[in-house]
Amino acid sequence: MTKGITIATAKAVAAGNSAHQEDIIHTANLSRKAVSDMLTTCKVKPTAEQKQHLAACSKRVAGAVTELIQTAEAMKGTEWVDPEDPTVIAETELLGAAASIEAAAKKLEQLKPRAKPKEQRFVTFPFFIFSQARMVAAATSNLCEAANASVQGHASEEKLISSAKQVAASTAQLLVACKVKADQDSEAMRRLQVCS
Repeated sequence: MTKGITIATAKAVAAGNSAHQEDIIHTANLSRKAVSDMLTTCKVKPTAEQKQHLAACSKRVAGAVTELIQTAEAMKGTEWVDPEDPTVIAETELLGAAASIEAAAKKLEQLKPRAKPKEQRFVTFPFFIFSQARMVAAATSNLCEAANASVQGHASEEKLISSAKQVAASTAQLLVACKVKADQDSEAMRRLQVCS
């Protein structure tokens, strides 16, 4: 039974050297099983003296496990995050939204207007839509910065709310600008409304 403890200890040292999360998790599970198996075996024919000795040993093992956990926590550094943390989820979603809007703005920049010789205002219209799309991207970028600052405690909730309203307003303006020229029943217009 003690051989399992020795193996688990060696694995813990190796996991500490590799600093890979999966190695640490595997070692923790292996250690838990080794200690459990040893305690089960020790409890088969206990005497009063053995029970006291086992209790003292168990406390030392528990202390060592606690120290191992604390050391592993200290080793993880700042690059490890909890994927279930709501702030991490929000940051990921906001960064994804900003990237999507930026990509859409670049695509709009490449579009060319249809030639309509007698309609002067159409010449400036694609530039206007592109400008509106840029405003949405900028507002989203501001929202991401405000959210990040808020999570770190450097910005107020009001700034975050204001940034969110700015994204909503600029998105609404982009939609209105597109409705002026687009066919209301077109697939492109339907997609734009869903996105907005």
